[in-house]
Amino acid sequence: MVSSRTSWGSLRPLGLAVAILLAAVTAWGQTEWTKNKGNPVDWDFTGQAAEKGNEEAFVWDLVRDVGTSSNQISFNQGANGVWFFMQSTTLAQEESSYSLLTGYTTPCAEFGVEGLLCWYPQLPYTYESGFPWIGFNTTADFPPSLPWPARTLAMHPAPDKLAIVGWSSPVNDKIDIEGSFIDFDLGCGNGVAWFINRGNRTLDSGVLLPGPDTFHLSKVRISSGEVLYFIVDPLDNDYVCDWTGLNLTIRHHHGD
Repeated sequence: MVSSRTSWGSLRPLGLAVAILLAAVTAWGQTEWTKNKGNPVDWDFTGQAAEKGNEEAFVWDLVRDVGTSSNQISFNQGANGVWFFMQSTTLAQEESSYSLLTGYTTPCAEFGVEGLLCWYPQLPYTYESGFPWIGFNTTADFPPSLPWPARTLAMHPAPDKLAIVGWSSPVNDKIDIEGSFIDFDLGCGNGVAWFINRGNRTLDSGVLLPGPDTFHLSKVRISSGEVLYFIVDPLDNDYVCDWTGLNLTIRHHHGD
């Protein structure tokens, strides 16, 4: 298979600050490994270490990582050094056209409900320029009149732009990817198309109609600095009722 590799130097949307953050996280992990030599640990990047026999594993859980962060997912972008919220300039899936959603507000500008965090293309917010957006519901319930379950991440595309969650790999190895795209707004709309891309290459895709679409990819070979993109497309430019949830866990693969 041909791998589309993106170095930190060429991945313009992520920037130097994120590269520095990733380097710091990597250095921390190496230091901790040295301290624990002879007693391998399972790092989950929440600052906790769990004994894992003779294996060393990394686990990145999108909802957990966003939900346990103190503010703006500890960035403006770069939760745990790996997660990024992005948009495209068109509906074409071209990595070079992706950029960060920089308009962070809490509560979400469109809804005004405490406990809702949102990332928009820009601020000040206007409805016309407010799509795509990505948000997180930190509360313990559905907000009034909104199809947004408690403690979940939501994505909403624009009619002409993709909503994208990016994961930048800190490892050179195989990984396992599992999760689901979920239709949060079952009462209307024509659904969305979803894609999992490594660079510009599609690893998996589907059309989300009422109900969740699950995915599981095993033994995906990836290099440090390569980026996986989890993409929501409005499907036929119809973005009405395109509230889409994303559950996602990425694990360092053990074994062959």
